[in-house]
Formats: sequence, C-alpha cells, structure tokens
Amino acid sequence: MKTVRITQQPVILIVNDDYQLFKGSGAELKRSCLHLRMYPAKPAEIIQLLKRICIKEQVKVDAKVLFSISETSEGDIRSAILHLQSISMNKKKVT
Repeated sequence: MKTVRITQQPVILIVNDDYQLFKGSGAELKRSCLHLRMYPAKPAEIIQLLKRICIKEQVKVDAKVLFSISETSEGDIRSAILHLQSISMNKKKVT
C-alpha cells in the first residue's frame, strides 16, 4: 500500500480473483483502486484484432491459424497476442 500511496505513476493490478487480493488487510488497497471488470473477447473479435496486428507487422498468417489462436486463447486477448507473436517471430508468412 505504501508504494501505491507514494508513487507518481499509475499502478495497474491485474488479478483473476480480487477477493484474494483484498481480503484481510487489503481493505485500504481496495478503497484506493478503480475496479474494471473484464470479460472474455469473442473469437471473431480476437481474429479481427490479430488481422490488424498482422497487417501492421507485415506478416501473412493463414486464416486457419488465426482461428486456432482465437479458440485456444479462450477469450484472453493477451494470450492470443502472445501466441501470435511466438509463432510469427522472424517470419513473414505463417501457415
């Protein structure tokens, strides 16, 4: 809590279970936070995002690959982006 109180920079906490973070002595931290609930993205939304990333990065990725990434990420955009990054590293085409 001391770090959150004295820092001049925003602090972002990403948790799967905020109850575990705030239970017990975490009440002060809870009062200091803005809570944003995130919901899983739809596969179509993930595919569209990945397509935009591929265009910007000038990487051609087969549609089946993007679909597979969107399914395995289970709505987690961060996971989908990391997966795309790992399979396309140093490549211009992914099939």
